[in-house]
Amino acid sequence: MVTPVNFHDKGLLSFWAKEEHFNVDKLVDTWGNIPADFFSSCFPWLVPTANLKKMRMIYEKHENDEFMEAFFALDIWLTENIAFPGEVYREVIKQGYQQNSLAAKSAWNFGNSVVAELADIRIPVLNLTATFDHVSPPESCSMLTGLLKNSHCQQRDYPIGHLGIALGKDAKNKPTRQYWDDILAFLGDVDSW
Repeated sequence: MVTPVNFHDKGLLSFWAKEEHFNVDKLVDTWGNIPADFFSSCFPWLVPTANLKKMRMIYEKHENDEFMEAFFALDIWLTENIAFPGEVYREVIKQGYQQNSLAAKSAWNFGNSVVAELADIRIPVLNLTATFDHVSPPESCSMLTGLLKNSHCQQRDYPIGHLGIALGKDAKNKPTRQYWDDILAFLGDVDSW
C-alpha cells in the first residue's frame, strides 16, 4: 500500500531530503535516534492547512459522538509518535531520497554484502497507489509495477489521500470496502498465476 520506490518525485519530502538541503549524517550523529518531535514538527508543513481543516471539522461535528470518538482515536494515532532509529533513518534518507537506489538500481544495499534486488521478487504483488497522496506521491509508488520484472504485479489507483487506503475511506471520507474487496480478489486469483 502506497509504497514509495522513486524518491525523486515532485513531493515536498523529496525536495526537503535532497543532499544539498539536508545533512542527515549531522542529524543522526548529533541526536542518535530521531526524536518524535522532529517528525511532528515537520509533517504538518506538508499540508499547512490541515490543522485548520481539522479544527473546522471538529467545530462542525462536535455533537456527533461517533465521529468524535473516531476522530480522536485517529488523531492520537497520528500524533503519539516515538523516536525513530537513527541508522534506519540515515539509510532511508541516503539510499532512498538522496541516491534513489530502488528506482536507479532496482536494489537496496543493507551493508555487509547484503543487497536486496527487486528482480529477486518472484511472488505476486498488488501495488496500491493514492492519487492525492502527499507523503508517497503516485508517481513514486507506480514505478514499482514496471520494476518488478519477475513477478506478477497488478496496480490499482484510487482517488484518495495517503491514509484513505489504510483507513478504508473513499475520497469523501466515507467508509468503503473497495480496497479490501480488491485485495481479496487479488489474493483469490493468486493460485491461477
